[in-house]
Amino acid sequence: MEIECQGDMDLDNGLDEHGYVLNRCSPQNIQREFQPLIVEKFNLLVSTFSNQIHSIYLYGSIARGEAVLYKSDLDISVIFHSPLVYAQQLQLEQLASIICRDFPIISKVDFDLGHVDEVMDSVEEYHWQFWLKHCCCCVWGNDLSVFFRKHRPSIQVSRAINSDLDCMLKATQAQLNTDNVAVKGKFIAKKLIRTSYSLVAEIDNSWHQSLERCARTVLTYEEVQSDGINQALAILDNDNSSVAEVTALIDGYGRWLVNRFANEFASKKS
Repeated sequence: MEIECQGDMDLDNGLDEHGYVLNRCSPQNIQREFQPLIVEKFNLLVSTFSNQIHSIYLYGSIARGEAVLYKSDLDISVIFHSPLVYAQQLQLEQLASIICRDFPIISKVDFDLGHVDEVMDSVEEYHWQFWLKHCCCCVWGNDLSVFFRKHRPSIQVSRAINSDLDCMLKATQAQLNTDNVAVKGKFIAKKLIRTSYSLVAEIDNSWHQSLERCARTVLTYEEVQSDGINQALAILDNDNSSVAEVTALIDGYGRWLVNRFANEFASKKS
């Protein structure tokens, strides 16, 4: 199984010399095979929403230059000038379908959506502001990340960027069917591994991108998670996972991790 990212070397902990999380995303890193997709469909995104978009950001393996043809997702954060209405959300869903149809070299499209006032609010320091500063690169518009401070790995970041875990698991499980299980199963497996890793990133003093290294790091501190981690890795490595297998991952390791996550932050408050 080869999940290791190209930029994630054995001695590289994902932090700079001062301990801040490195941002490995850059427009210059986009591989040649994916450049027509980015140019054509980002222009379509901008034209579809005209003057409504403030800025667009790319994240994930394409932004890091580590994408794999026919396996990697197109991950996009879009910041609008004002909150979206339902009709705009439907337009984005339709656009995602068009992108996947026209460019089958990607497995799916993920849109993370926000608006300027939301992103600039101080309560978003460990969520949107961390996300744009350390996990994305601006590819269109005015880059908001220049206004935000750098972060080291912290439990505050973990809580903010994974607060949607329970809702995400429930929503995905409700949508599972034989047509989408391969894509949604991998999505959930990635989410569980990264969420679990985020809980130990601060004590490990690291910020890994490789799912395999994230998994290894978790097991260094918590061997009790070995069954769940290996179950998630198996789904990542299988293009033919069944609805029953993904459901078992959600009901088992997923539920356990939701409780583990809740207990972690309950203990921080007490």
